[in-house]
Amino acid sequence: MTATDGPTFHLIIDEVVLRRPVGGDRIMRAQLRRMVELAELPSITLQVFPIDAVTPPSPGGAFSVLRFKDDLDVGVVAVPNHLSSVYFDEPCDVEAYVEMFGRLAQHALDPDDSVKLVARLGNA
Repeated sequence: MTATDGPTFHLIIDEVVLRRPVGGDRIMRAQLRRMVELAELPSITLQVFPIDAVTPPSPGGAFSVLRFKDDLDVGVVAVPNHLSSVYFDEPCDVEAYVEMFGRLAQHALDPDDSVKLVARLGNA
């Protein structure tokens, strides 16, 4: 099985989250270093949305777009809340989130700079 046979992940993480020491400094640094290791896998693209970026319109929180390679389905969007998640599968809803993700990716650091930032924070 090659990297393209399995799932691929493209993540955009707000820099603010990376700077909040959840669990203490030692645990946070270990988590950041692990993120760097995982970002080196060919199936993972990591981008950091920088603190000083001009914020494009967003849904106001986290969301996941799940798309499938067979192109038979437009995909599903999951928006978590404090109890569970809300799921959207209507094509117009999914495409709106895909477009929003694209705008966020354009304003985020490129993957190489993102990994460098995470590595620097993990070694601080």
